[in-house]
Amino acid sequence: MANKIQRNDRTDNSNRMTTTIEVPIYDIDVIVIIDSDWTSVNKEYDLGLEGTDFQAQAWTIYDPEDEDKIYVLFKNSTLDYSTICHELHHVIARICEARDIVMDHKNDEPLSYLQAYIGQRIFEIRDQFLKF
Repeated sequence: MANKIQRNDRTDNSNRMTTTIEVPIYDIDVIVIIDSDWTSVNKEYDLGLEGTDFQAQAWTIYDPEDEDKIYVLFKNSTLDYSTICHELHHVIARICEARDIVMDHKNDEPLSYLQAYIGQRIFEIRDQFLKF
C-alpha cells in the first residue's frame, strides 16, 4: 500500500509536504503535513486552528464530523524523534476515539502494531522531506 505524496513548492521560499497514510483495517486516513506556516494549511483544510495554536511545533487534529481523517501537522524545524513519537501517540489515541476502541492495557498488541505501522511511515515521510 503506497502513501500518496504531494510536495508543494511555494513562492515564499518554504515548502510543504502533504502525505496521506491509508490505514485500511481501521478505515481511516492519517494526513501528515509538514509546513513552516500553518496559516495556509489551516485555511485549506479548515482545521479550526486559532491564536496560540500556531505556536505549537506539532499538532494532531481529529474532527468527529469528519471521522475518516486525522491530521498531524509538523513544523519544518521539529521533525525530531521525540516530537514525532509524541504525536504518534496522539494519532493512535484519535484512531481509537474515531473507531470507539477502548485501549486495553492487558491486550495492547494490536495498537502496538498500528503504532509501528504509522510510525514507520511518518519517519519515511520525514526522511523524504529532509532530502529536498
